[in-house]
Amino acid sequence: MPSLTVISQEISIYFGIFVFITGTIGGSFNIIVFLSLKTFRESACVFYLTILSIVNIGILITGQLTRILISGYNIDWTQTSLFYCKFRIYSLQTSTLISMTCICLAILDQYFSTSLPIRYRQLSQIKIAHRICGLIVCFWAVVNCPYLIYYTHIQSSSVQNQITCSTTNNAFLQYVNYVSAISLARIMPLIIMGIFGFLSHKNIQRLSHRTLPIIRRELDKQLTLMIFTQAIVACLIILPYIVLYFVMMIPNLDSNTLTQLKFVSSLCSAIYYLYFSSPFYIYFCSSSRFRRQLKYVVFDIYVRQCRPQQIHPNQIAPQIS
Repeated sequence: MPSLTVISQEISIYFGIFVFITGTIGGSFNIIVFLSLKTFRESACVFYLTILSIVNIGILITGQLTRILISGYNIDWTQTSLFYCKFRIYSLQTSTLISMTCICLAILDQYFSTSLPIRYRQLSQIKIAHRICGLIVCFWAVVNCPYLIYYTHIQSSSVQNQITCSTTNNAFLQYVNYVSAISLARIMPLIIMGIFGFLSHKNIQRLSHRTLPIIRRELDKQLTLMIFTQAIVACLIILPYIVLYFVMMIPNLDSNTLTQLKFVSSLCSAIYYLYFSSPFYIYFCSSSRFRRQLKYVVFDIYVRQCRPQQIHPNQIAPQIS
């Protein structure tokens, strides 16, 4: 019977490849659809979702692809390159925080857009979204600079010539464990998604009592349903990861229990990347309007442009003067 280590390794390889491929394809489709339709290009909520899709592809490349190479092919660039050791943890943490912030901003924008007070609806503007996203990217890029400073190559004391990419600064390690990786990147986004996703869903039920253009009303219903479904899926994926993270912090665990927890942790980590690869498929399954928009963009815009134009012969007989 294969050991838990072998099973977790196989899951990391094959399930990881599946998540990486489907996530990259799905994220690319999101970007194409969102940028191809004028209705989406003028929506602040969709702008946040576009940035989220771009960042999620980067997370899958730096995070999931590296895990696949380490587990399947024993290729660990974080051990051979100090630059990649620092760059991977920095870009992965920064991209994760940007992604979580974007989904929270998208939910907040839908709450403002569907609210009754006009002062709330005025906050849902594409120009404001551009500025906020620029500030958010710069903010997290600066806040996470300590990852570039404190993460380095450390010689393992248990295995000879074994190098790990980690930090020896205890204060920064506590910040990473309890503030950056858990509170900012997981717990707080889930709270915001849960509260404002529910409020946006309640606002949508009252849209029929307001005089709005039918196109705007249908777009708000579509986006709220897509984001509300994504928030539910995010809770189902991330909550087990958070619970297990705190269980692993319990001191004095016996070796057998620790081995089993490490196996469960590898499963949760593999499932965790589903959050970054699933948005396109959530939108596709939850919104029939999105499916029609996808079909229109792919077949009526791009496939038709790729077809060679047919030159029809002149069927009108020339007139002889």
